Amino acid sequence: MKSQSALEFVTVVAVGLALIAVSSFFGADYITSYFDSINSINAEQTTNNVVAATNLVYSQGIGAQTKTFVTIPSNIILNRTYISGNEINIEFYYGGHIKDVYNNAAVNMTGSLSVYGGKLTLYIRMEPSRTAIIFTDAPVSYILVNTFNNSARTNPDNNFTFNEIVYYSVYLKDFNDSAVDSSINLNVYRTDGSQFGSTVSTNTSGGSYNGSFNLTESGYGGKWIISVVDTSNQIFGTTLFNKY
Repeated sequence: MKSQSALEFVTVVAVGLALIAVSSFFGADYITSYFDSINSINAEQTTNNVVAATNLVYSQGIGAQTKTFVTIPSNIILNRTYISGNEINIEFYYGGHIKDVYNNAAVNMTGSLSVYGGKLTLYIRMEPSRTAIIFTDAPVSYILVNTFNNSARTNPDNNFTFNEIVYYSVYLKDFNDSAVDSSINLNVYRTDGSQFGSTVSTNTSGGSYNGSFNLTESGYGGKWIISVVDTSNQIFGTTLFNKY
């Protein structure tokens, strides 16, 4: 009788543990799916809000400024997330895969987003250059990255071919457009997101940094990214260039 009771007890415990294991598995899967959905919603909201605000200041003219509230996804992939030209793209992990959320504005944009996920207030201003600047209220509010085809940096260019030298300039600005210094990490990414060359870790001087690199690879044609992270304030700025 005792052995039968013990067997029944063991059976009940085993069934209970099995149920807990199954529910934990599906519960974890549900939680992962939930956060993936939230990240996707946040990416859509961020790109839509940035484009809507950009189009608004564009319609209002030079000097117009507005702000918008966004939530940056918690797991963005910096090597394919960018604001450049009239495009904004946020790439992030979704369901064990990679997802891109893309939008484009009626005018060119440049500026910065936060490296980390979370709520963020962005300001958008229309510049005399007919470009919308996207910036934050951090000590370094935005980062500009420009590319050139000459060492004097008098010829802006974003189209380069094999064995050509890409000259670039990085500018760090505060909320009032004054130059500000900080430490930066600069990376160049190929079309597939892989890194080209080594990370440039340096400090700006007078709010800027100039550098260059030689396109020594004949493949990987398409849109490459120069991405610059301000390591103190954890914001990043980008630019695209076409590699032929």
